[in-house]
This record gives sequence, C-alpha cells and structure tokens, in this order.
Amino acid sequence: MEMKRRESEGRRRARALSRRDVLKGSAAAGALAFTVPAVAARTGGDPAGAAPADHVFDVADFGARGDGVTDDTAAIQRAVDMCVNGGTVWFPVGLYLTSGAIDISGRPGINLAGPPAGQYFTSGGLDLAQRVGAVLMLTRDDQVGISSDRSGQGAALHQGPVIEGLTVVARPGVTGAVGYKNVGVNRFTLRNCGFFYLDTGVRIAYSPQLGASEWGMIDQCSVSNCSTYGLDLDTLGLTVIGGEFTASGRVANILIRRNSANVRLIGLKVNVGTGDGIVCRGTLCQMVACNLERDNAGAGSLIKIGGAPQPPLSGRSNSVIACAGSGKGTGTGVTVTNQAAYTTVIALAAHNLGAGVRDAGVRTTVQNAAGDFKFPAKIGFYGKEPVARQVVSGSRRGGAALASLLDALAASGLVVDNSSP
Repeated sequence: MEMKRRESEGRRRARALSRRDVLKGSAAAGALAFTVPAVAARTGGDPAGAAPADHVFDVADFGARGDGVTDDTAAIQRAVDMCVNGGTVWFPVGLYLTSGAIDISGRPGINLAGPPAGQYFTSGGLDLAQRVGAVLMLTRDDQVGISSDRSGQGAALHQGPVIEGLTVVARPGVTGAVGYKNVGVNRFTLRNCGFFYLDTGVRIAYSPQLGASEWGMIDQCSVSNCSTYGLDLDTLGLTVIGGEFTASGRVANILIRRNSANVRLIGLKVNVGTGDGIVCRGTLCQMVACNLERDNAGAGSLIKIGGAPQPPLSGRSNSVIACAGSGKGTGTGVTVTNQAAYTTVIALAAHNLGAGVRDAGVRTTVQNAAGDFKFPAKIGFYGKEPVARQVVSGSRRGGAALASLLDALAASGLVVDNSSP
C-alpha cells in the first residue's frame, strides 16, 4: 500500500529544485517542493502537466527505491517522461535495478544526474556494499542501460542529453549489456560517469537512416572491465577528454569505427587489456597526449590506425600526437596498417615495447620523441605516388663517405642497405 501511495503521489508532484542547487547537494533546496497536475495515462503522447526545463524530478517521488532489490525501471521511466521540455531527473544515492532500457531518445535537453561528489566505489572491484553514489544495475542479457536510440523514429534529435554522476554496471553473470547507447542523437554529454563490468561501456552507433551522431562529449568518465569494448564509436565530432579506460576489450579498449570523423581523444589514461588499446578506422581523428600502458604480455598495439574499403575516406589523415606508451617488452606502440593513408605520428614516447612504430601505411610521417623523422616502408615526394623503400646492394669498395651516406639513409628509413664493404 505504501508503495502504491508513493507511486500515485509521484505522478502528481515533482521537486522544484533549481538544477544548480540539486547538483550542489543542497539540503535546503531539497526541502522545496511544488505540485503539478496529475500525469495522464501514456497513450503515445506526453504526460499532462510536464514541467519546464528548470525543474528537477527525483526518481524516489515516482516510486524508485534504489534498494538493490526492487526493479526500478518503470519508476525511473515515469520521471524521465515528465521531461518533455527538458528538466533534470535526479538519482539519490542508491542501487537501482533495471530490467530494460531507460529510454531518453525523445527527450531533448534532458539531464540525468546523480551525486557529484565521491568515488564510484570506495575499494577496488565491484564491491556494491562499498558503493558511493547512484548506481544503475542491468539485470538482463543484452540489455541497454540508458538509451538514446532513435532507430526507426525518423529524424535525428539535435539537442541531446547531459548525463552526469551516474554509474552503470551489469549484474554478475549478465552478458551483452551496454551502459549507454546513442543512435541519432546529437550534442550529447557524458560527464563524471562510470561504466563497469559490461559488454560495452558506451556505444555510439552509425545508422544508414539517421547517419552518425554529431558533436558529443565524453568528459572525465571511467570505463573498466568491459568485455568487448570500453568505447565503441561510430560518430562525427566527438571529443573524449580525460578519464580512465582500464582492462577492457577482447578487441580494443576504444574502437573508432569507419564512419567516424573528427573524433578527438585528449589526455586519456588507457590501461590496455588483452587486445589493442585504441583502434582508429575513421578519418581526420586525433589522439593527443594520451598515456597508454600494458601490464600484460599481449602482442597487440597500444594504438592501431587502420581503415576499411567503405566509406572511401576511412582510415585517412589520422594523427597520434605527444602520446606515451609502455609495456612488458611485447606489443607495439603504434601500428599503421596497409589500409591507412596520410597518417602522422609525432613525438611518440615508447618504453619497453616490442616495437615503437610498425608501419605499412601510405604516406605516413613518423617523428620520434627526440624530434627525428623516420620514413615509412613506402615513400613519396612532391605529390608523387609512394614507392617501396629501395634496396641498395653491391660493394662500397672501401669508400668511407659512401658508407656513411648509406648508413644515414638506412637509419632514416629511406633505403634498405644490403651493400657489402
């Protein structure tokens, strides 16, 4: 009876806190309340009396318990559905079980927010008894936690959500789970969120009907122990700033797919799992000031620049700038595959790896941390098509100057010196 009363009351009222006050955790603001008309039964339209964008809806007022036992999916969705013209859905500290996606795909300008202070967990691993903050736990295989998926809904949504201070995890034993999925919603922001023990932490997917989601930001998020990918990106203009991406991915911690362009990874800390660290198949993407390390003996690459036959620009004009990588004596710092073109690697600091740079690409420029340029396997000058590195054979006949020249050319990667003294 108490649960029904709370749900009924939650349909009629929402807390009129200012967004600034609620994100500060103001106790005084929490005492304020206002009344809105009752929510109409959902028949495909919007709830009656949905509030303006500056209003905050506490999921507890809509029946969410956050007790780690109750399925809170429907209660959270009721709070989301109030945000017709924007607004904030507030999650108090708690463990919220969900059995289906929280659908925010039709809510322009919505903000999902949890407590802004404190660690996600106060000790290592998924110790929910030590949780601090608001945690959404996915309980079903192949479940999406928070969905901005507009597949089949027609037009893209240009005023995307802001999601901050939430942690998304999968219940132990659940497979195929995705923390946040976005298809066709532009200008979204994920800030100070955590995605742990999922199949994929964040998936931004390309749609043939809607194209790629554009101009989003992932800011200071943590992604750990995701089995396939930490970030799976097929998008335009996305910026990922800071954050830690740890021990995720049979394939890669971060995958930038072939329809991506202008994706910027800036200042990330990547602890490489069993596969590769960052795999980039997009175009005009930049990896800047990232710190990658491998604490296992894997043979993959910290950064791999590749491409695909379609679209035609896939794998072109990507840059690795001022990144540092270390390992256990195996693997490669940067691998440029033969599907990549016009790649630039500048000021790479590589320590204890099997190789710093392995290059099979077209027109790749490599500059090491000391400022020395090294040329790739194929070399082109003045707009000419690249040719394979030339092999020099024959006898030097004791010529010291010739020997010195061939040594210098070979060290720069311009020739292969097979000459004899």
